[in-house]
Amino acid sequence: MRFALSALAALALCANASALPRLHARQNGGSAVSNSTLSVTLRNAYKFYFDTTGAAIQLENDKVDYINGQYIWYGDDYSCLNAYCGTRAYTSNDFKTWTSRGYMFDPSSSEIQSLCAMGGNCGRPHLLYNNQTSTYVLWVNSGKPGYPVFTSSSPTSNYSYIGRASVYLSGPASQGGDVSIAVVEGIPYVAYSSIDFTTVGSSIWPPFKQSIYLQKLNANYTNTTSDAPVHVITSSDDLVDNSAESPEIFATNDYFYVAGSNSAPQTPPRGS
Repeated sequence: MRFALSALAALALCANASALPRLHARQNGGSAVSNSTLSVTLRNAYKFYFDTTGAAIQLENDKVDYINGQYIWYGDDYSCLNAYCGTRAYTSNDFKTWTSRGYMFDPSSSEIQSLCAMGGNCGRPHLLYNNQTSTYVLWVNSGKPGYPVFTSSSPTSNYSYIGRASVYLSGPASQGGDVSIAVVEGIPYVAYSSIDFTTVGSSIWPPFKQSIYLQKLNANYTNTTSDAPVHVITSSDDLVDNSAESPEIFATNDYFYVAGSNSAPQTPPRGS
């Protein structure tokens, strides 16, 4: 079985076992894939990667998913040197040769300019394919309340903004931060950090607290359900102020995991 490839996370947090079933991992979106294994050697000596036109791939907060037979590399494009340039996508069949597919939605429209000018800049995009609706669903982080959601019939382009998904917030001044979506054993989930700007007494930088929560998504993957959120924390003393960010969701060997990082990576030795 395959699961979405993502950036390495420094801290694995096991969700509350009483609130979640024991699960088996399933490929992103639940589509069937072959059991063949792709072998690719990646070297840290490669300072830049280029697409098939020779242009440098300039992405931040990026992710690679394997959906419906192809690898999709997508993320925040900062090539224009502004706070927000767009959300760009590339595709590959071999994980080595990448073809630019342009922007996933039009960054020049007035609606998107206004939406992505909020805190988060439409960053950290995460993508799922919904087999039942034959729709690709894209979540991004930008402002509040909740998270902007887009849908498309294509995995890499022509996304339309359909509104905001609601999530649990830990206080009246809270805002959603880093976000991730995934399908595990046929059930869609969202994991996100809830930033509480009223808790300025946090003992380390940043001066506010943020903690990861997990919720189920509806059948369309476009919003959360009425089920209570799960607060993702650990039983050991490895999170300063219970603060964590950059969540990713996966399951292996019948256990459900949310991976993330401490919010203060510059603070040794307890940072990420």
